[in-house]
Amino acid sequence: MWWLHWSRTPADYAAVFEPEFAAKAQKMYEEWIWSKPPTTLGVDPEKTEIKVAKATTDAIRDWPNEVSEEFPGGYERVAPHLKPGTTIYRWKYLEPGEVLGKAYDGMAHVNGRWVWFPKPWRVLD
Repeated sequence: MWWLHWSRTPADYAAVFEPEFAAKAQKMYEEWIWSKPPTTLGVDPEKTEIKVAKATTDAIRDWPNEVSEEFPGGYERVAPHLKPGTTIYRWKYLEPGEVLGKAYDGMAHVNGRWVWFPKPWRVLD
């Protein structure tokens, strides 16, 4: 995933999350995933279709709505901690004709690059 930056800066967290949450998120992500970033997403070769959904953080903060149909329920919990004005992406790798597959979330384009904050509600746990 050459287009995705594994390293995050405090500015990346600050662009997506409210200040207090951004600090907690940075600590959690650095310990959980970015200290040993994945080399692959582990998607089966049969999953040849990709379904992408996007939502602004404003729409996520206005939960429930059409976003709640496409995004994991954890986003409702984290909604108050998302800064307004950012678009978050979710995607699924699917076998042709299927609706369930390997799903990922938390991609955003901030500070001129793509950054990934998967499952941000884990910061609240």
